Order: sequence, then structure tokens, then C-alpha cells
Amino acid sequence: MIVEATPFIIPFAMEVIQQPDYLDKAAILNSLALTAWYAVHGVKSVREMRLSIATYDALMVGFDTFWINLEDNDARIRKSAVSILSCFQERAVSVLDRLIDRYEAETDLTVRLEIVHKTGVLLVNSKHYIGEHYSEYRNFIVERMQPSHDIRERFGAATIVPDLYYSLPDDVRENIDAITQEYERSLPTDPIEF
Repeated sequence: MIVEATPFIIPFAMEVIQQPDYLDKAAILNSLALTAWYAVHGVKSVREMRLSIATYDALMVGFDTFWINLEDNDARIRKSAVSILSCFQERAVSVLDRLIDRYEAETDLTVRLEIVHKTGVLLVNSKHYIGEHYSEYRNFIVERMQPSHDIRERFGAATIVPDLYYSLPDDVRENIDAITQEYERSLPTDPIEF
């Protein structure tokens, strides 16, 4: 949730995450990622719209910091940076280019999955900013559904597809059910003990 103080707190949070020795950087970035998501997707009233714009503007000031955090050694920090960057719709082309580059270098599966998911979310939410590059970025998602990728990445890409469904080639649409079934078969069948 965003409150009146949120846009004023963000600059202080940005100062803290810029400190290289701050121990809980991942937690603050995760909170900022949730705030960014809410600022873009959680608006329910005019009052919240005004707060969301102020919050979004405050987050935009830290854009370069989030960009830098894509290279952090901590996977949790990289994952939160991906999440935050995916909310900057008017910078969709540069963010998508950067996330796709990061995907190629990324070794942590959770960050790779976050990149696939947030690339799809940004693609769906930013069509008018992306313009002629749309099919190029859509193809990144489609490529992740190919058998050469980890089933979790394939399933992650397939879950983005409903929003892109009618812009996909027929053979890709037919493949979505097969990916879902394969993913379900890959899950453990033993009961989980608590």
C-alpha cells in the first residue's frame, strides 16, 4: 500500500541501498519492488493515483541505482532490481534490452525466472512504448518455451502467454498445454512433510 509518506521515504531508502556495506539491502530492494508494483498496478482511486505518480517519480530518481543492482553478487538483490525495473514502462525498450542481456549472463535460476516473468509483464503493460520492437521482445518469451530450456523457465514463459496469446503463432499456442502438462509431471509426487 502507498501512503502520503511513501514518496518522501523513497529517497532515504535509496541512500541506504547505495551503501555497499549495508547488510539488508535485499530486504529494502524487495520492499521498493513491492512499492513500485503497487504504484503501477494497484491504483483504485484518484487519491491513490496521485500518490502512485509521486511514488513512481521518486522511484524513477533511483533508476540508475536499480540498473547497477542488476550486477550485484546477491541474487536476491538482482531479483528485486529486475522487479523494480519492470515497472518503468516509459523506459520499456531500454529495460527490456537490459533484462534480456542480463538473462544471458545470469546463473541463478530464480533470477532467470524473474527476468522471464517481468519481461512478459513489461511487454504486456508497455505495448505503446515498445512500438515496432514488440515482436522482437515477444520472441524472447516464445524462445523460453522451447524444449532446450529448463521446464521451470518454459512454464514461467507459458504463464505469461495468456496475455500475449493472440499475437503468437499457431504452433506456439498449441505448445502451451504440452508445457503445462510436462511441468505438472515434473513436480514431486511424494507428500510434503512439515
